[in-house]
Amino acid sequence: MKIKWMVQGLACSSVLFCSTIAAAADTLLAQVPLQLTAEQTVTAELWGDRLSNGYANDLLVMIKDKDKKLLTAHAPSIKGGYNCQLQPIKLWAGKSARQQLLVSAAQGDWHAPSEYRVLSFANKKNVREVFGAAESMGLV
Repeated sequence: MKIKWMVQGLACSSVLFCSTIAAAADTLLAQVPLQLTAEQTVTAELWGDRLSNGYANDLLVMIKDKDKKLLTAHAPSIKGGYNCQLQPIKLWAGKSARQQLLVSAAQGDWHAPSEYRVLSFANKKNVREVFGAAESMGLV
């Protein structure tokens, strides 16, 4: 009898697990305007597979021009998280300073650290993380 209950429980949990995976879908998580140069404002979009519990993974940042044409894309090194956000920022002051893009993802409740990455689009063919995993370690 115990084996029968264990098998049924295992089958039920695998169905729940598979339905959670099936519920993941490409979702636009965030969208902000980004000033790449003095003449060029683009739209930064954060896409990911959002699960039914609100967790998003397989994150991808896409930069599109005013005609919605894709200029570049970058997969940040964040594995995923909750309440994923984008924010344009300037790390360095100065006349030639361009905006960078802050990507953030909470890793759990308010006690858990969040993951932050700052992306530089100075070279659209070689998008760089100028603030990565090592710098964001332990930030809440």
